[in-house]
Amino acid sequence: MTNTIFHGIIIRKEGIQYKVNLDTGTQISYVANATSFNVDIGDRVVVSFIGYNNKPVITNVYNKTNNGDIDCRSVEKIIKISTSGLIDTYKIDYNKPPLESFFTVTNGQDGVDGKGYPLLTSVTSNTISGLGTYTFTVSKNQNEVSYAVGDIIKIQAINSTFVYIIGRITSYTNRTLVINVSYANNGGTFNNWNIGLSGERGELSDMVNLIYPIGSPFFSFLIDENPNIRFPGTNWVRIEENTYLVSAGPNLVGMTPTGSNNKTLTVSNLPNHNHSGSISSVSLTTNSNGSHTHKGYTNQVYQSGTNRTGFWNSGGEESASTFTQSSGEHIHSINAHGHNLTINSNGSGETFDNRPKSLAIYMWRRIN
Repeated sequence: MTNTIFHGIIIRKEGIQYKVNLDTGTQISYVANATSFNVDIGDRVVVSFIGYNNKPVITNVYNKTNNGDIDCRSVEKIIKISTSGLIDTYKIDYNKPPLESFFTVTNGQDGVDGKGYPLLTSVTSNTISGLGTYTFTVSKNQNEVSYAVGDIIKIQAINSTFVYIIGRITSYTNRTLVINVSYANNGGTFNNWNIGLSGERGELSDMVNLIYPIGSPFFSFLIDENPNIRFPGTNWVRIEENTYLVSAGPNLVGMTPTGSNNKTLTVSNLPNHNHSGSISSVSLTTNSNGSHTHKGYTNQVYQSGTNRTGFWNSGGEESASTFTQSSGEHIHSINAHGHNLTINSNGSGETFDNRPKSLAIYMWRRIN
């Protein structure tokens, strides 16, 4: 119910109603007199707009009584006291007798209930990757709901409360809804969504700058959340994977890269040590094989006009046999000597993991 009060002067009588020139400069017609006073052209009156159809009525007259005498009677309040069908009855309370008066206002028929803004769903597979336009096939046709172009909505992944987008509907035809996203919280590919009305997202820049000034890190344990999407208007870079943080100080300036996850040892990394080995120098002898002789045959052989006697152990006529002379048992000496010793190398020189026990998290750094 609207109850707005204006002041003005009656400038014309229109049957049982009046035309009033308000102090605002607006002239309104068909103003009913809801007071018990006799009013006329030139009277200064109070006009109230009452009821659902804002019907104007005179609710008080300045400086008049029922007899037209000067008075200071004024309205204290106007209240609706009853409704019967389309008729509303109001009561005016005054500060001086008569203390009250009544008037009625006829309302129009109740309008048809709106279609409302029920929660919509969608099974469209969409990859949220920041601001822009996204299209969804939703659970209801446009003519079944009150959603319309220009409405601000929020679309949230059912399987992840951390992923949602906010923006305005740019098109809604049949069951195809298009949204222009002004804010995206995280990203990823999902195919189950809830869709509902939302308000315009507030400005985050002051809060973001307070919590995350330039140079600040951003950490996320559960999901790979991109702060460039979470905080529009800011710029972040990812800290390289498998990078460990170490505190800076006078001898280590911030953003100075140090260390390595994998190491290969060199000779200089080994403690001082040596390897020894030797082969003893010894005198060696062969074993005695006993006394023995060798048997052979002789024959007269003519060679180049000369008769010679020699061993002959092939076929032919045997003329005589003889034996070589025995030298008796004996040994052979081997002089003492040394051998060079080589100790084989071992190891492949592969790198090894030099990292301590750790917990992996997603890390970003704000650059502007």
